[in-house]
Amino acid sequence: MVTIAATTVTSWAQTPALPTTLSGDWYWVNASGSKRTVLELELSGIGLDGESVRAILTKYRSPLGNCIADNTPFTGTFKDGELVGKSAPVKSQYADGKPCGGIKITAKAEGEKSWRGTLTTGGQAYPITFAAK
Repeated sequence: MVTIAATTVTSWAQTPALPTTLSGDWYWVNASGSKRTVLELELSGIGLDGESVRAILTKYRSPLGNCIADNTPFTGTFKDGELVGKSAPVKSQYADGKPCGGIKITAKAEGEKSWRGTLTTGGQAYPITFAAK
């Protein structure tokens, strides 16, 4: 007598890994909708400790160029394939020294290298797309 054991394999989508760099574009539109600008953003040196994320905001500029990234710290969480976090205040370029706030990012992987989400700055939310590097 021969006994054959059956094995059942269950397949499920794995949560994508968090890349070390996310580089992308965000799209600013003025209040009247008459002017649109594409701006770059990059998070580098992304590290993960459990669900806690640390990174450096290496590329960012506000639409008028008054606020820019200057290796600005970024912290957040990564859970179920979604990155949620915020930066420390970015560097001010205002002549009068007016301070700039930080930015918030929520992004979810849409594949191995593609990420899509929302950038919030100045109380306004804008779409953002990233490529994982």
